[in-house]
Amino acid sequence: MAEPHLANTANYGWPKALVASKNSLLLSAENLGFAAGNNLATRLALARGEGDVFLLNNDTTVAPDFMEELRQGRLRHPEAVLIPQIRLYHDPEHIWNCGGLLIWPGRKAYNFENAPVTRASEMLEIPVSFVTGCALLYRPQQTGLLTERFFFGEEDMEFSWRLRKMKLPALCINTSVVYHKVGQTLTSNYRKSEVFTLKRLVNLRLNLGGITAVLGYVFYLANLFRLLVGRYNMNPLMAVKSVSGVARRSLKAEEVGGNLCVDYVQQGDSKL
Repeated sequence: MAEPHLANTANYGWPKALVASKNSLLLSAENLGFAAGNNLATRLALARGEGDVFLLNNDTTVAPDFMEELRQGRLRHPEAVLIPQIRLYHDPEHIWNCGGLLIWPGRKAYNFENAPVTRASEMLEIPVSFVTGCALLYRPQQTGLLTERFFFGEEDMEFSWRLRKMKLPALCINTSVVYHKVGQTLTSNYRKSEVFTLKRLVNLRLNLGGITAVLGYVFYLANLFRLLVGRYNMNPLMAVKSVSGVARRSLKAEEVGGNLCVDYVQQGDSKL
């Protein structure tokens, strides 16, 4: 996927006054996907001389003091990537996650997943190795932008692996609270599971490699087979064919675009 850029805004049909104002609505002529869309706005912030950039999903609401708590966290940890505590929008007394941990081989585990908020109420901040792109305070000049290899999803996993390689700290500022409408983007079906697995395998191959990628392949392909047969009631022979197709494609793919992440998942229009 070609990276979007912020050359001459007039080329995009945006009024100059709109992007020159302090509070701007930045419009794209096409759906660039999660990472590329965020990067488009991030480049505008960088062009204006901003150091910190905060990304926030459009399916969230926030506590009134959430940004002040993040600001205080930034003062305490000027070099760290920061995230807030994220609660479930439809069940605000339970936590979606407080970031998480990268675990071997190429997996993640959320902190306080689905736990009542009282479980984490005593903690001011939590060191993490996995950060979600749902709500993310970072310095792009330090970390680089989000990867655009994946049209939707997987960019936060790649970003977290990158932070670990760069030995950059990350923390959840537990007193900053965001509420997220989890899982509202695409309805779950077997094609979504196929594409998720494909993205993770491509990410493993390109960013980790070695024995970690090999064992990660085994884990995710076995899990895909389990889901296809157990959750989606697919014939085992068809499930084997599906798993084999995902594995073959993952060994050659350099990116997973919108034709798979959206078109194939929603309607099966593309061919996996």
